[in-house]
Amino acid sequence: MAVDVLKTPMVVPEAVRVARESSMAAVTPLWDRVATSTDDRGGRSRMPSSSDPAPSEEAWVAGANLHLNARKARYGVAYLRAIASQAGWSLQETSPDEDTEAVDATLGFVEGSVLVQVKCGTRELRNGHVRVPVTDEWVRKWSNKLLPAYLVYVRVPSDPRSWCTPGDRFTSHAALGYWAPVNNVALGPSVEVSTRLTAETLPQWRSDFLGRFQGGSAA
Repeated sequence: MAVDVLKTPMVVPEAVRVARESSMAAVTPLWDRVATSTDDRGGRSRMPSSSDPAPSEEAWVAGANLHLNARKARYGVAYLRAIASQAGWSLQETSPDEDTEAVDATLGFVEGSVLVQVKCGTRELRNGHVRVPVTDEWVRKWSNKLLPAYLVYVRVPSDPRSWCTPGDRFTSHAALGYWAPVNNVALGPSVEVSTRLTAETLPQWRSDFLGRFQGGSAA
């Protein structure tokens, strides 16, 4: 007897069905998945707002391969690089596998370079400054440097969704940078940073370099 294949329902094995649903979930846009989930009362969830608690790393960006601390490290260096680009000087990042001297980047001027260690985190300012955790090993290495060395702290919100906000005319970065010279800091668990990092900071660092090697400041 002939069978009409167009009218015969196709039976999908359970394993295939589960794999298909998992695959679809992986490609469904994140915000669609958040918006269509159910809340504690069994109703439809609203879209997240800036006042919501920070999501877990897995819940925010599907497939992200940088944990939160790694994201902060990359963002901190990127912030410093943006400031250097704005001021018109080059920045050479230390290879992660060669970061043995407590120096994340070298900022290059025509006459020479200065050294920068970058930390990124969510610490709040207290009395106009932030205390950044350091190690005695870092402090000893900084004290041995002939070049000027600086510690830069980039403060970001706890929720990574707030770090960059694309707009119609420009992208806003919810970050602030602070710095301190560290060639002569005392041994201790932290270093106080309070001076804002801007493009105008870098000519001051150049003057520090010239003062060390030329006995004067930049013209």
